[in-house]
Amino acid sequence: MVVFNYGSGHTVDEVTASDYKTCTVGNSITSDSSGATTILLKTAGTHNYICATIGHCGMGMKLSVSVGSGSTAAPSSNSASGGSGGNSTVTTPASTTSSTTGVGISHSSSLVVALWSVISLVGFCMFLLS
Repeated sequence: MVVFNYGSGHTVDEVTASDYKTCTVGNSITSDSSGATTILLKTAGTHNYICATIGHCGMGMKLSVSVGSGSTAAPSSNSASGGSGGNSTVTTPASTTSSTTGVGISHSSSLVVALWSVISLVGFCMFLLS
């Protein structure tokens, strides 16, 4: 599960890998602008999300989540904070551990890594708006 909490003027759009790479808006698979978007990652593969507000994706408001087959991630009450903007990739491993940019993560910490990435994106957005 990935949770996005964000202010008005932003969206969470699931897009194709090509649209993610080029920050192309207007072809979203799904889109939400409610300010509180929860996405259940039910299928294996890569899920790509961008903010479709003009210029935001290009400035780093994008998240790619890789879900391995057989992965399970239980909701957690853990929270994370801080971080800077930029492209974010989160890997949910199919085995006990995996690595994302050289850091091993386990099933229980995958949600925390995803939440940290989202909080980083929100913090970056707040920085842009100030």
